Amino acid sequence: MKRLYNHCMGLTAANDRLPGHLLEPLQEGGSVGYVPPFEEMKAAYYAARGWDPATGRPTRGALAALGLQRFADELWESEGSR
Repeated sequence: MKRLYNHCMGLTAANDRLPGHLLEPLQEGGSVGYVPPFEEMKAAYYAARGWDPATGRPTRGALAALGLQRFADELWESEGSR
């Protein structure tokens, strides 16, 4: 419901980001130079949640599985996409 609401309020996949310092290479410790593969991690999270990989919106199927088909129709039809 929270994700559905956020998208109705205009938030998109572009809003799903981490603070810049978390995406900089580590300077010390056992993971020196490591940068988390954020885009890959985000794609895996979207897939696990049943969200559209391009937009981050809950898919029709994910919403239907939660008994929220009415909202799925409103969300996807308002965007002109199916």
